[in-house]
Amino acid sequence: MRVPLNKALPIAGILATLGLFLVIAVMQSRLIADLSASDLQRRKLVLQEGLKTARTEINREITGAFALFQLEDSPPKESWAGKTAEAFTIWPRKSAFPNLVSRVLVAELSEKSDTLQLFAYDRRTRRYEPMEWPDELRELRDILGPPFSGVVAFGIHTFTGVVSPDSPALIFPMGFDQTSRFKRVTAWQIIELDRRYLLQTVVPQILRKNLEQADQFEFLITGAESGDAVIFRSDPNAVFSNVDASLTVMEIANDYFPHGIGGSVPRHQLLFRENVNKPGQLPDKVGDGGLWRLQVRHRLGSLDAAVTRMRRGNLLLSFVMIALAILDLAVLALLARRMHRLSDAKAQFAAAVSHELRTPLAAICSAADNLAAGVAHEPQRVQQYGAAILEQGKQLASMVEQILAFASGQAAKKAHESEMLDVAELLRQSVAAVASAARAAGVEIEINIAPDVPDILGDAAAVQQALNNLLTNAIKYGGAGRSVRVSASRNASGELEIAVEDHGPGIPASDLKRIFEPFYRGFNAATLRVHGSGLGLTIVDRIARDHGGRVTVATTPGQGTCFTLHFPPL
Repeated sequence: MRVPLNKALPIAGILATLGLFLVIAVMQSRLIADLSASDLQRRKLVLQEGLKTARTEINREITGAFALFQLEDSPPKESWAGKTAEAFTIWPRKSAFPNLVSRVLVAELSEKSDTLQLFAYDRRTRRYEPMEWPDELRELRDILGPPFSGVVAFGIHTFTGVVSPDSPALIFPMGFDQTSRFKRVTAWQIIELDRRYLLQTVVPQILRKNLEQADQFEFLITGAESGDAVIFRSDPNAVFSNVDASLTVMEIANDYFPHGIGGSVPRHQLLFRENVNKPGQLPDKVGDGGLWRLQVRHRLGSLDAAVTRMRRGNLLLSFVMIALAILDLAVLALLARRMHRLSDAKAQFAAAVSHELRTPLAAICSAADNLAAGVAHEPQRVQQYGAAILEQGKQLASMVEQILAFASGQAAKKAHESEMLDVAELLRQSVAAVASAARAAGVEIEINIAPDVPDILGDAAAVQQALNNLLTNAIKYGGAGRSVRVSASRNASGELEIAVEDHGPGIPASDLKRIFEPFYRGFNAATLRVHGSGLGLTIVDRIARDHGGRVTVATTPGQGTCFTLHFPPL
């Protein structure tokens, strides 16, 4: 079967557009996948660099405290309190976290025994007072007591650094036995850090400052050497089965020394360089010897999962947009098809109406011309011409009325004047209105009204017009010698049903979907050469909907058709 060119071109255009959309979808999915892979690498690099910057800031805060509060090598005992008081005065102006240092202690080797006696600086009295070793520092006491062999920091044994993961403190040797400088330390300075403040304030604030979209990440802190020893979780319920970035923090190194923070920087750096390593041992590079290991991961489980979710979202969004574009194309095609069908229907309507109008007008003019010319003199002939003019005039008036009713409905929804209507009286009036047409067609009309039929609220003229249209169609298609049945009853849901049933050829299945479209005339109208405008059923459907009801149709080929008006109960 050859498709006409005017139909083949739109179909080809639609298929080509759909193919283009498919190509765009494939290219877009590949592009999104490539961009997601690039974005994943970028975000991992940015996260790692941000974490390195955060480590530097954390370590600089610790090193700043170490540099400021550090007492000189073998200072006079009387000078301890004054130097520490001065450091506490300077510290809040120099540090962003003034509560980082919780306590400054000095552990001095007793002259009478090889035990370390502890002195704590009292900020109220501004003096160093003796005190018992607290439980959290007892392990440190055992490490620092003679014979001292060094503590592990930066991956090596050293004399100074950050110690005790559970109770972080900075240690610094203040005096040596001159006979064995690297074997016997006579005094230690201990700068105790506020662990809770460090974990809940310092680390989170620095991470938020340096990590891109920091609120999307969780972090875990464990011991640097014992990774299973959890020190802190930002989310107690988070499971760190994998991490996106990891490094160590809490270390002192020469590179972290702040320049110009209270006191002689060269002196502190000199002390650091002299005491941080044993002779003949070099420290590892900065960043490898922290006390804690800081691990970061995305809240969705990993950066990979976050980027995968974002990629899926982008793909879904792009596919939705393409689907909407295809839907728009389909709607436009449907509208174009409906416009084409409506245009064809209007053309057919114009041809049909011109024919329908020409026929009664020609008959009227012919009869009037004969009367005017005096062709008919006998009263019986004059009566015949008058009856013909009347009949053709009624047919013409009915067609004009249908067109005007449709036009007024198209312009705006008609406001009907509602009143209580007697259904039985409406049916009798409608049957009487089409009685002459029924007699001329040889059709008998039967009326069957149930005793419990209720009144309805509606516009009498509109409802009667709908009934007249249904009855007229039934007479046209019912065929000579057959009957048309009109019935009114109440259904189980309380609706009023008015049915008009004929015994004609029925409606073909191909026409059923379009019989209520304006200007549409089906197969039977053409084959049986039934006169009409194609607006009768359209007007019936509109009147039913204007009254809150509907119209349904049931048909059997060769046996007839039944149209039913449904009106809602009051």
